[in-house]
Amino acid sequence: MRTNTFNQRVSINGVDHVPDISKFRRDIWQIVYSTSHKADEFNFTDNPYVEGGTRHGWDTTTGTYKNTSDPKRNKQSNPGNYYNNRDHYQQSNGGYGNNSSGGMNNNDNAYLDQNYPPGNSNSRSCHRNESSDSRPTRGGRGGSKGGFRGNGNGKAKSLDHQNQSEDSENSQRAVNFPKEIKCEMNIPLWKKGLEDANLLPEFDDVIHGFTHGFPQGVPCHTITGLKWYTPPNHSSAIKAKEKIRETIKKELAAERMFGPFTHDEVATVFPFFRSSPLGAVVNGDGSVRAINNLSFPHNDPSIKSVNSFVDSGDFMTTWDDFQVVSRFLRNQREEVELALFDWEKAYRQIPTAMDQWPYMFVLDFDGMLLLDTRITFGGVAGCGSFGRPADAWKRMMLSEFDLITIFRWVDDNLFIRKKGSTTCMDNVAERAAHLGVLTNKTKYRAFAEEQKFIGFVWNGKHKTVRLPPGKLEQRIDQISVFLVLGRKYSYDDLEILVGRLNHVSYIVPQLKCYLFGLYRMLCNWSNKAATRFLDTDANDDLNMWHKTLCSFRPLRMIPNPVPVDVGWYGDASTSFGVGVVIGKGWAQFKLVGDWVGPIHSPRGIAWLETVAVRLGILMLIELGAVKGKQFIVRTDNTTTEGVIRNRKSSDRHVNSEWKLIQSILIGEEINILGQRVSSGENVSDDLSRGVTTGRRLLDKLSIQLPTDLKGRFIQI
Repeated sequence: MRTNTFNQRVSINGVDHVPDISKFRRDIWQIVYSTSHKADEFNFTDNPYVEGGTRHGWDTTTGTYKNTSDPKRNKQSNPGNYYNNRDHYQQSNGGYGNNSSGGMNNNDNAYLDQNYPPGNSNSRSCHRNESSDSRPTRGGRGGSKGGFRGNGNGKAKSLDHQNQSEDSENSQRAVNFPKEIKCEMNIPLWKKGLEDANLLPEFDDVIHGFTHGFPQGVPCHTITGLKWYTPPNHSSAIKAKEKIRETIKKELAAERMFGPFTHDEVATVFPFFRSSPLGAVVNGDGSVRAINNLSFPHNDPSIKSVNSFVDSGDFMTTWDDFQVVSRFLRNQREEVELALFDWEKAYRQIPTAMDQWPYMFVLDFDGMLLLDTRITFGGVAGCGSFGRPADAWKRMMLSEFDLITIFRWVDDNLFIRKKGSTTCMDNVAERAAHLGVLTNKTKYRAFAEEQKFIGFVWNGKHKTVRLPPGKLEQRIDQISVFLVLGRKYSYDDLEILVGRLNHVSYIVPQLKCYLFGLYRMLCNWSNKAATRFLDTDANDDLNMWHKTLCSFRPLRMIPNPVPVDVGWYGDASTSFGVGVVIGKGWAQFKLVGDWVGPIHSPRGIAWLETVAVRLGILMLIELGAVKGKQFIVRTDNTTTEGVIRNRKSSDRHVNSEWKLIQSILIGEEINILGQRVSSGENVSDDLSRGVTTGRRLLDKLSIQLPTDLKGRFIQI
């Protein structure tokens, strides 16, 4: 850019000028950054589009490959590397020669890293990454409890059955290549435990997986013209090199990984093999976790990622989320006690099938190959493969110990027992150890009144839930950063904040509606490399969040996600006022005085319908609304139903009313759900028009009118 600046003179009044490059021009930077990002040009130090460059023949405007037959494109520009070796390669017609994806869905949505180390380009540009998402996923979710519908027959394949020559077998032994599945589980004890719990044949696939390895859904395939495909690791892994090396050392010692091997050594075992780049993420406790990016490369028509072959629907597992846990604890009439069990080395205790091994290699930091024989973080199949034995273990523990239930979120298990039960977590841990299941002692917790699970502290005695210590203050501080006047923010920063607030909304569901403006802004953010000011909607939402979190009680009753029908109907008319019915109870509120307001901004029927909701809530509280419950309110007004759902409107009077309603709901720890009915079904319709025929005076409810409504309504 500096060279181009001096070469491209700007003529002003016939005199050539050179731009002042000492001044940073953010507008120019954003355009250049965005264009370079879309073309994935960040890892180049020289022009890759010139003849002999790694992108010679590509479209220089879009940064994408032109489908031409330019023979020069196939020249190696990175001699001596092991990333793409084509020398004299002929595609095998043997067991690994199938280059079909088998009709699998493309699931390139796992861990992505947009940064790459310099100097690692090649003629196929195999290190391309067209995505700006740098977040890991932990796999898909689902409710199926059945086995896998994966590729193949699920039987383990011995390397001796892969058409290898006797010389290859000798080479395998010489380089200490594994020939069988190794699993730390006590398989006979697992089988007996499952039999005693009547869990066979339901979990036969778990015993088979421990013995022969778990399929990962990757079919036999090759990449045309390549003996192997081993792209370099991501920069995030290089930055965490020492910690990852320590992890690799432990994995090698435990014989969960094998190696290191040279590419030629591995080639004597597999006609084709591939690795995926290592990346790294930081866990919540500050530890570093290595990620095998099986979704790399992205958007490369010539090279499909490992994950793109895998259908996540074949690897479903159970998940016990906030709604499941809260519904259960809310419905417990007696006190319960909670304990935690963390399955240590969760994924790393689960072996993969041998026919998946050619596609599960990783590169170390010396250019050598390591065979990973266990489930890896970054694979689409990971959660399902671990979920099956985890579900089987959970069901076995429920059968063997005096427990009410166990909730599971990946490797975290929340045990629930009745108060006074003799079940001890020491015994559970001992039984797990006999089975071969390891527990993380730093996360292991004995039975107590409270436990932290899925990011919340649950209380089994008082049926309350709250954020862990310090989290509320953190969220308030994080929101405050976004409320600085005149400041711009990045897409990533706002996305992270929205995720954190979404988590908080589980215990304050009344605030979910104040995420809509934030999500809308994220959806409309066309250039994610550019910074933006908060729009009005997003700013209003964050102000509501900030105000609420600064004033609400952090200890909440566990919300019941199931809405309660108490026979609540509301209606309004400009000719009379408001009518509300709750069960047998009823009330009328007649309009008085100048309720309409100024001509330039009058109140209308939408405001009246919203007031009917507030008055209904006050009646509900008078009747003794139970904290943590969600109540159904029926209305014959479509607009009102929508406003109840969104908690905001284009009408400023309605918005002001909803702010008051939200304060009441949050303070009383209750919530409402709107439901549309016809006018004929709305039993409060006659009351809103002043009619009381058929109503008993004994059922009439009286409430204290709020101060702001006293000059506009009287209760009849």
